[in-house]
Amino acid sequence: MNAKMQMLGYAKLHNNNTTLTDEEFVGQMVTDGIVINRTPLTKTIARAHRDGKVITVTETKVVQVSDVINGKLEYHTTETTQEIFRVEI
Repeated sequence: MNAKMQMLGYAKLHNNNTTLTDEEFVGQMVTDGIVINRTPLTKTIARAHRDGKVITVTETKVVQVSDVINGKLEYHTTETTQEIFRVEI
């Protein structure tokens, strides 16, 4: 499977935006990142970046966490990035 087919396969699984084609989804993922899942307290952002002849696709999960500190409710966010796959072009 070549790089283009693998990237489009990923887009086909995660493209929940009805206005973007799979090709546009991949382009958005490379340029800015694209939100593939959103709930009130979490969102998952897919990103792709190229380093030489290797394209790496990652997903970053941003979670808003609330804590009670000194009797006050405070919010902070945590980010966790996971590599989904690498493909050589």
